[in-house]
Amino acid sequence: MRTNGVKFGSSLLIVQFALLYWLPLLLWTVLFAPQFAGATGESAPFWNVLWITVRVCFLSTLWSVLAAYAFLLMWLLSRRLREVILVIMVIPLVIGFLARNYAWIGVLSTSAGHSLMPGLLYSELGVYVVMSTIFIPTAFFVLLQGLSSVSAEMVDAARTLGASDRRILWRLVIPLTFRAQLLAVLLNFAVALDYFVTPRMIGGGKLPFMSMIVLTYFNTGNIRMASLMAIDFLLAVVLPALGLCILVLRRRERQSGF
Repeated sequence: MRTNGVKFGSSLLIVQFALLYWLPLLLWTVLFAPQFAGATGESAPFWNVLWITVRVCFLSTLWSVLAAYAFLLMWLLSRRLREVILVIMVIPLVIGFLARNYAWIGVLSTSAGHSLMPGLLYSELGVYVVMSTIFIPTAFFVLLQGLSSVSAEMVDAARTLGASDRRILWRLVIPLTFRAQLLAVLLNFAVALDYFVTPRMIGGGKLPFMSMIVLTYFNTGNIRMASLMAIDFLLAVVLPALGLCILVLRRRERQSGF
C-alpha cells in the first residue's frame, strides 16, 4: 500500500512538472520555431553574441571546476583544512551576486587591487575570473558528492598494493569522480548561460551576452524579437547540453550497472 502511494506521488509530481514547465516550453518552441530563422536575419550580431556567450560561459565553467577540484584534493589530503574549506565554500553562497560584483569592483578599483591584478576591471579576463569564483562553490559540492564513490577502503587497498598518492589520484579518484565532474560542468554551464549582470558590471558592457540582447528587446517593447532571439539561443545550446546529459547517464550506467 505504501509502495503504491509513493509511486502515485512520484507520478503526480512528474505530471505536474510536465504541465507547468515542459508544456509551456514546448508550446513556446512550436509557436516560434517556424519564425526562428528570421531572427538571425534581422539581427546580424546574433552569431557573434552567441559565440561570446558560449565561449565566456564554457571557459569560466572549466576554470571553476578545475579550481573546485583543487579544493577537493586539499579536502582529501588534510582533515584539518576541511573546516576552513567548508567556510570558504559556504560564505559566498549566502552573499548576493550584486554584493559580490560590487565587492570585486571595489577591490579591483583600488591601487592595491590594480597592482596585484592589473587590467582585470572592465575586461574579458575579469569576467572570466569573477564568474569562475562564483561557480567554484557549486562545483565543489557536486564534486564532494561524487567523492562518496571513493571509499577509504579503496584508498587503503591501493596504498597497500604500493600505489603512490599521485597514482591513486589519476587511476582511482579522477576516474570514479568523472561523472561528478561532468555534472558540475553541465550545471555551471547551464546557469552561466543566463548571466548578464556580472558580465555587464565586470566587463563594463564590452561583452554582450545573449541574455542582455533578449532583455534589451523586451525592455523596448519588442516582445516578438525577444522571443525569437531566445528561441534561437535555446536551439543553439540544447544539443551540446543534451550531449552532456547523455554522457552523464552513460557514465552512471557503467558505474552502477543500471
